[in-house]
Amino acid sequence: IAYDKAIEFNPKNEYAYYGKGKSLEKMKDYNEAITVYNNVITISHNNARGYYNLSRIYSQKGISVTALINFKKAIEIDETFLQKAIIEKDFDPIRDDPAFIKLIETK
Repeated sequence: IAYDKAIEFNPKNEYAYYGKGKSLEKMKDYNEAITVYNNVITISHNNARGYYNLSRIYSQKGISVTALINFKKAIEIDETFLQKAIIEKDFDPIRDDPAFIKLIETK
């Protein structure tokens, strides 16, 4: 509720959307979290964390193409997410995907 109030007060507050997205993930409401993280990247096109979080959720849902698109965008903006992805369990569903391997190895 606090995040909703912050968003209502300032609809361009990407941090409020990010916090709401993390809360939704904890509640396993992945579809709503996707919507919220899409708001983050709409507000801030270079928000690597928003793309990274989208990639994690899509990976968990088994939607590998979308996961990879968002992951690629995240690491293009901020390569530190590459190291996080190597140990991130949320990427286990796509870890053996040749495109994921290529992204990990090319950086």
